[in-house]
Amino acid sequence: MTRSSLIPLVRLTLALLAQLSLSQLSRAAEPAGSLGQFQGRWIVDFHAFVMLPDGAPIRTDNGANFSEYRIFFAGQGAFETAKEGTVSFEIMDGRFYHLAKWEAADGTKGDYQFAGSGTLKGSGQFVGSALKLKLEWKPGEGAGTFAGKAITQSVISDAVASEWELKSVEPWAEATPQWRRRALTFVGQQMSKMPQKIGDCPTLPLVESLEIVKAPTADLEVNVKVSPESGVAGRNCALSITIKNLGPEESPGAIVRVVLPPGTQVISPKDMTKKADVFDTLKLPIEQLAKNAVTTVNVEYGVAGEKEPATKSAEILVLAHVTGTGYDPNQANNGRFIRTQFNPK
Repeated sequence: MTRSSLIPLVRLTLALLAQLSLSQLSRAAEPAGSLGQFQGRWIVDFHAFVMLPDGAPIRTDNGANFSEYRIFFAGQGAFETAKEGTVSFEIMDGRFYHLAKWEAADGTKGDYQFAGSGTLKGSGQFVGSALKLKLEWKPGEGAGTFAGKAITQSVISDAVASEWELKSVEPWAEATPQWRRRALTFVGQQMSKMPQKIGDCPTLPLVESLEIVKAPTADLEVNVKVSPESGVAGRNCALSITIKNLGPEESPGAIVRVVLPPGTQVISPKDMTKKADVFDTLKLPIEQLAKNAVTTVNVEYGVAGEKEPATKSAEILVLAHVTGTGYDPNQANNGRFIRTQFNPK
């Protein structure tokens, strides 16, 4: 991509941002009468990227000229609102990517690439129907290549800070999951500047976008039946794990995890097993669960190996636990320990 082709792209991006902001304001929700609707769990989705300024070359200190430079950051996490309407969160696992076309002083050409982790911190306050928020993104460790050589330091290393005043808007339609279409949503886009210069070029513009969505509230309950119930003859055991959504809203997606200790082996379903140190964890996804709906998953496991030989009795403690996409107000009923006694054949 040449610099001349980037210029209309920058202008188009600015025009689209302006148009989107106006459309969001026209769809702003009515002011809230209390902080009650802001209580619960929220999902944060943040993106940022850099675009070249019109006609400004990026000259680095080592003599290379960038003809294209993009930074992309994506971070998603959750937070809960305090009773006073204050919010605070820290997302540790955000990812950022730097991509660029470069030409060195000796005429050699290539790609600059860098990928790493980042931390996104936020603090703010719900005021009326708006959310006032301060964000700070700090790039962390990463790795990449430049001129064919491995690098461990990205071009952008300073923290990026921004302030927001977000209005509640109607969520997207069509391609949006059903629960998000009805969820309280705050969206914003803005143009800012990077806190540092790259080489001799002017300070680069930064395009940021932020979406904060109210997660549904659903109390998920787990109950487990063991077969046989006691004095297991042989070396296998079957679990019937029942998950019920006690409401007050639907659960768009939940995951049941069954943690098995050393000395056990999964019989079914084997394809969902992941080894973590000496423990096996079954990860069983559940589709959308309506209020008061019930679903059941089955797990079969046995005892084998040197840890629990078949010639000896073995008491096995297994954990079945469920987590949802939304906010669960009562996590005390999310898990059950199952203690089973395996007897020799």
